Amino acid sequence: MTNEQKITIKTMREKLCSYAEIAEKLRISVNSVKSYCLRNHLNTEVLVKNAKKCKNCGKPIVVDSRTKPRVFCSNECKVYWWKNHKSADNSNFVQEHTCTTCGKSFSAYTTANRKYCSLQCYQRRNFNG
Repeated sequence: MTNEQKITIKTMREKLCSYAEIAEKLRISVNSVKSYCLRNHLNTEVLVKNAKKCKNCGKPIVVDSRTKPRVFCSNECKVYWWKNHKSADNSNFVQEHTCTTCGKSFSAYTTANRKYCSLQCYQRRNFNG
């Protein structure tokens, strides 16, 4: 078995590919792939146990090593989780501000340089003044 084949087996097993899929791609026997994986702790139980889990459904997340780390296994899980956890919406980024027109207190994200609580206050200050 060549080093390239060993690397391919490792990356495919980390993506939870089956022994048969790997053997077919590399054109080697299934038993060779299986024995290599068992010797190098690339069996499914170890990979699934060590895999990162989806924040919504708990399924193992298959991540390509060239992409950023994922929190959800699919877009559907991400949308479902955020719809049901609106209170977890980065509330530490929200700060209290005071409107420069009416003096009323309002909440806005810290990155937003908001001076007015509403469009009406903005227009009153800048166009009627």
